[in-house]
Amino acid sequence: MSRFKISCPARIIFRDDEMRMMAALDGGFQLEQLLYCTLEAGHTSLHHTIAQGVAGTETTPPWSLHARWGDNPHGPERELVRLDDCPVTSLPGSVQSESCWLQKDHEGRHAYEFGPLAERRRRESLLRG
Repeated sequence: MSRFKISCPARIIFRDDEMRMMAALDGGFQLEQLLYCTLEAGHTSLHHTIAQGVAGTETTPPWSLHARWGDNPHGPERELVRLDDCPVTSLPGSVQSESCWLQKDHEGRHAYEFGPLAERRRRESLLRG
């Protein structure tokens, strides 16, 4: 979930009915009414962000509620939908491993490859020489 512009400048503002629906879920995220697209700038697919993480139960695993929308955030392509998360992680098997958290089969780089965290890591590696 991204409250801050990571790369794509598109944003979505959730309606009150959408906020109530997400609040009714056994969610793990603090709800935000305005979220930015979490995909890499220049993508050609629908805009996308995770809207809410939903806790699992004894019989069901946790899952993510995603928001998707076109260039018109109020247009017919706007939806809240359950999607599988991208299974790719950086540094697989490492204690420092980080998951992608975008939707499965997303366009562009993985979430850990761009944005503020990736930029900080790039600067740190330059300082180490």
